[in-house]
Amino acid sequence: MWIPTVIANRWQNVQPDPATTAFDLYNDNDLTAPVGTTTLAAAQKTYPTNNFTISFLSWGCGSTAASKVHLDIATFLLGGSLFQYDFDAQPSTTTLSASRSRLTSGQSVTLSTVATVTYDVGQPAVPATSARLQLWRRPAGGTWKKYATTSADDQGRASIRLVPTSIAEYQWRFPTTGSTAPSRSAIKRVDVAAKVTGELLDDRLRKGERPVAVGKATPGKSGATVTLWRTSSTGRTKLGTATVKSNGMYKVPGKVITISGAQTWKLQVTVPAGRGTLAGTSPTMKARIN
Repeated sequence: MWIPTVIANRWQNVQPDPATTAFDLYNDNDLTAPVGTTTLAAAQKTYPTNNFTISFLSWGCGSTAASKVHLDIATFLLGGSLFQYDFDAQPSTTTLSASRSRLTSGQSVTLSTVATVTYDVGQPAVPATSARLQLWRRPAGGTWKKYATTSADDQGRASIRLVPTSIAEYQWRFPTTGSTAPSRSAIKRVDVAAKVTGELLDDRLRKGERPVAVGKATPGKSGATVTLWRTSSTGRTKLGTATVKSNGMYKVPGKVITISGAQTWKLQVTVPAGRGTLAGTSPTMKARIN
């Protein structure tokens, strides 16, 4: 592909006119085609001040509206060589990959992309070096908003590390640059589970006492109900519930222990899904019963 060096972007500049449409190169407007023309054959334009002659062998029109003709592809001769130019913006592609698709609030995820541009008709795409790429985010039930902008490296690669606190979808976008058509990656959903911490006020208990777990459930779990469970290989048994305070803290007592004999209980605290997160589960806590 050959691009003029004086006003390169004029290759995309098609002058709309109710009667004719002109291909505008170096501010000359005398190579025109009537509205409705689908091809323009053997047209020739000489630019003596720039020492070259362009012979248009064909001029394809994508649309023929009375107010504007949109040119698709021109084939032309330059210095005895045949060239083809796409009047549409150069197509681009943008990918998206995520280091993980599910995490617990507080953990990070890296969203990466590779952007390419196809400069020549029929030629392979090449990395979009230094392209300004945008990462967009849409929370569950919400609307798309631009999250961040970054530059691609010399291989067209870019990545952003983030620590999400709620479920959301993400998309990389390659905005139009005038000569490059925009593109968007596939959409990737990243699930976020609530973070639940927990510990026992006393991990050595006897018959007649009750286990009491304290901890924190975040984010946005104020007013939610936490549940204390005893877990085993055969399932789990509900021991008690409590309400999360405005600061995310909870204190949940379990049932009174009615058994005797030495054994070890495994306990967990859960919080249900809601307010932008999946359900969360605390690490396992152990209590020795004597």
